[in-house]
This record gives sequence, structure tokens and C-alpha cells, in this order.
Amino acid sequence: ADDEEDATAPGDGGKSRSDVGPSRRRASDADDEEDATAPGDGGKSRSDVGPTQRPSDADDEEDAATAPGDAAAPDSIVFTVNGTVHRVHAPSPTVTLLAWLRDRGHTAAKVGCGEGGCGACTVVENGTNAINSCLRLLVQCDGAVITTPEGLGGPGNYSEEQKAIADGNGSQCGYCTPGWTTALRALRNRGGLSEAELQKALDGNICRCTGYRPILEAAGKLLDVEDCSNARCGDAEGFCKHRGTPCGAAPSRGVRVLDRERNLAYVEPTSLKALLAELDRPRLARDAAPPRPASLVGGATASIGVAKYYGDALGAPWAGGLLGRDATLVSTKSVPELVRVSTDAAGLRVGGAVTIDALIEALEAGGDDGWRAAAAHLRRVANTQVRNSATWAGNLALSAKAPAFASDVLCVLAAVGAEATVSQRLATASEASTSRRSGARRETVRVALRPPDWSLSDGDVVIEAFVPRSPPGAVVRCDKVAPRHANAHATVNGGLALVVEGGAVAASTLVFGGISDGGMLRAKACEASLVGQPLASDAALQSAVAALRIDCGRAGGDDGETALAVQMLYKLLLAAQPAPPPKVAACLR
Repeated sequence: ADDEEDATAPGDGGKSRSDVGPSRRRASDADDEEDATAPGDGGKSRSDVGPTQRPSDADDEEDAATAPGDAAAPDSIVFTVNGTVHRVHAPSPTVTLLAWLRDRGHTAAKVGCGEGGCGACTVVENGTNAINSCLRLLVQCDGAVITTPEGLGGPGNYSEEQKAIADGNGSQCGYCTPGWTTALRALRNRGGLSEAELQKALDGNICRCTGYRPILEAAGKLLDVEDCSNARCGDAEGFCKHRGTPCGAAPSRGVRVLDRERNLAYVEPTSLKALLAELDRPRLARDAAPPRPASLVGGATASIGVAKYYGDALGAPWAGGLLGRDATLVSTKSVPELVRVSTDAAGLRVGGAVTIDALIEALEAGGDDGWRAAAAHLRRVANTQVRNSATWAGNLALSAKAPAFASDVLCVLAAVGAEATVSQRLATASEASTSRRSGARRETVRVALRPPDWSLSDGDVVIEAFVPRSPPGAVVRCDKVAPRHANAHATVNGGLALVVEGGAVAASTLVFGGISDGGMLRAKACEASLVGQPLASDAALQSAVAALRIDCGRAGGDDGETALAVQMLYKLLLAAQPAPPPKVAACLR
């Protein structure tokens, strides 16, 4: 029943099968099992990375990737590609989904930017999520249902998406076209999108030939075709249209794998207790090999995609955006406590492993004006494919490690008064001990997501965020100036909020990114100058602007960055006016 292949070859780094030579397969008709212990793709051919070693059964019981009591944890992943089930034994944490697909002839998904910005590698995960296969580690695909462009259709049986782009002259060189078709399929499977919403949601695909118009026109015509979402729950492809989870999918099996050649392990805990234990216990390897310090991994989008632009802030093993060696990756994706989302009269609780896309949906559905403003800003974070994989807590972790990273997520959560529940490690386990258990102590604290109060240290785990309901009179505005509307890091961004009572400012929160390379700026002098001042006072405005200039100057902001922050403050005060003129109101949308 299962299609078990040999995956000992490393990824091709964007080359077709003919470029890298034939895949090596085991000559066993009875058990054609995949072995992906090979080094990662990293853009290298098989000859560049050397031979693959498969761990022997005898070695497994002493392996530091297996904790006591976890001997039964599977070291293989099982997932579906275009309706065929694949079982991959011990996939190396260095192999990406894209490399694995291309090495097996699924070459419609292309290598473009290699960091989630172009969409050429787009595949559909679990029916409704378009993701970048260049950013998805193969080991993270256990239980996934993947559809590649080939899975949509082919000669004699083209899909609606493929036919629409072809008929509308939406393809010229054709390199990007497969990624557009899979992105469109995922969006259509979600259903309920207007033409404008559909076009905005295609922000993760780039085309350098067409100028986009014929592609977007083709996408608009697909809205007249029967909605794909109508028949997507429990069908043959096995996924549910609600949040893109497989219908009836079994709980995570707690995969644990080891790449001995690179001394890299991947573990997927299935409880918060197990995750904390993985982070805290010593990582001792046999035969005097280097230890494997633990590193949390969520969607891996920052690790592979952007951290390299911030001085490799995430450090080993992610230097240069590629996995190196001597590390244990501890996944957050299968920990129930970290993937929960709940809303009540008090507010929204969202686990640290929840994707940015899921956070947006929860904020939009909450019926709170401040939350809606936050959600609108979050839709400008990266692009659809990245938001479907990246976690909001991972974004904050990058911000904590790379102060120059102007986190839109932190700006937004600060503006709506969010707090984070964090498990902090108080003591580091001794690596000199031969014990498999850690002596680390932890405490759980609740921290306001506002600089300078907010920080993360090595070993800390963000368990959840709590977003309170906006108080009466709250005005929230999140703003961003960047090279592009979406899919671009902020030059300057801001999360700004006021509470207005009786025509005067009762409270204010003003957080800016991009002003200082030292981290996010909390404009406390400006906040203090606003409290108690009438909204309609020009003197109050001038005083607040002067205070903001002082805040920015102290943070090292230049004249241009300071001017952008002043502009954002001015727009906030205009938006807070009880009845702004229609033309002004239109400009503030």
C-alpha cells in the first residue's frame, strides 16, 4: 500500500534528475524503503556533499536522539504526494521538501530565490495551504498531504487553474507558472474570496514576464467556476477545508531522526512537558563527538529564509540559512499546548506554534476593531505562503535575537496590549554530566509584549499570547513604510494605540521599529505627553511631535526615520478624531 522509495541521495539544489544523475534505489522488490539520511540540498550536487551513511539498528539504542522511554518513537515519516503514500526512513534534517520532490521527478516546483520570496516552489499542503517547499524541511512533513503542480493535472486533464492561465496568456517563459497554479488551487479550496481578496492573497508569487495583469485576470475568471471548497471535506484527497488539516488525521507520532554524518537530530515532541525536557537535557554524543545543543524550530521560515540578513542571528546550526551540523532541532508543531486557539469574552489566547495566518483569522473573527486593525497589518507580513508556515512566536524570537529586525508582529501585539506566557530556563544543564536528564529549573512568567519589557533568552519557550479585548474608546492603528506593500521588511513600522475618554487621551502605547538598530522603540516621552491632553488641541499635537522627536533622537534615529514616525503619530491622532472630514477619513483607510 505504501510507496516506499530510496531517498539516500541529497537534494539537487534546483537541478533536475538528469542534472544530478539517477537516484540510487535499493534493489529489493519486496521492500523499496526510502532512506533520506543524506546531507541536505543546499544547492549542492551529490558529489559536493559526499556519501550517505544509514545508522545501523545496533547503534540506535545508544543514540542521543532517543530519550529514555521513547525507544518506540518512529524514525521515519509518512506523507502523501499527489495521492501516493511515501514512507521515508530517517530523513536528514538538512533535506528540504523541494529537494526531495525534484529528486523524484516532481520538477514543476522550481528553485527560485530559495528563501520564500518568489513562489516558484509553491505546493499545496493539506488542501488549503500554499507553502514554500524550499522552506519546509522534509522531516516536518510527517502526516502531510502534499499536492504539487503535477498533481493538479497534465496533458489531456489540465486543471481549471492551468487552463485559465494558459487561455488568458498568463504564461510567457513559464518558470513561475506552476507555482501560480498551486497557489490558486489552495486559495480556491479555501473558498469565499472576492476577486480583490484573491488578488491580494497572491502576494507570494512573482512573475517577471507578464506584468501580472493576464494572471490576475485569469484568477478572477476562476471565481465563476464551481467553488473548489464545496467538496473538499473528507474527499479522496483526505483533507478538510477548515484550517487545512487532514480529515481524521492521526495525532503526531513523535518522530525522532538522526543524521549521524552531520551529528544532527530532529525530534517532534507531542507534549509541552516533553518539549521542555528535550531542550533541557544534555546532548552528549558517543565516541567524543561534539554535543548537539537544542534549537527550537517552528516553520523554519526565518531560519532558512531571512535570518542570514541579520548577521546569522539565530546562530548555529542555521548559518547562511542552511543547516550545518552538531545540533538537535526540537519541533513545536505537534505540541497541543502550543497550537491552541481560543476566544472568549476576556480576549484571545493563541499558542506559540500557531501560524501567523491562523492568528490573522482569529483576530478577524473576534469582532473587535483593534483586533481587525492588527489583522490588517499582519497581512502585510511576508506573503501568503510564508504566513501559512511561519509562527508568530518564531517572528518574536528572531526579533529578540536580531534587534535590527523591525518585527511587524511585535508592533501589532504591543498595540493591542498583548501579554505572553513564557517558560524561562533558570539554570543551564551541565554538559559535563553523563546523565540523560537535565538539572535545569524553569518558571512560567507572564510578560507584556512591549519593549523594553519584552525579551527572550536561550532556552525560553513562548507558550501562548493573550490578546485582551479593546477597552471602550480604544483607537488602534498599525502602520508600515517598506519598499513594497507586502513581502518586504519594514523601513519603519509602528504599533500605535490610544484610549480616548471625554475627548481627551486617557492612555497611549507607541511602539516603533526601524528607528534604532538596538531594537524596537517604545516612545515613552511621547506617550506621557499625550495623556490628559484633548484630541482637538493643536498645542497637544505639537507637544507630542516634539516629544517623539526626542524619543527617536535618543534611540539614534535619523531625520528620515524620525519623519516617518511623526507621520504615523499624526495619522493616529487624525483617526482618533470623532468626525474627521470625509477626504481625510478616506486617506486613513
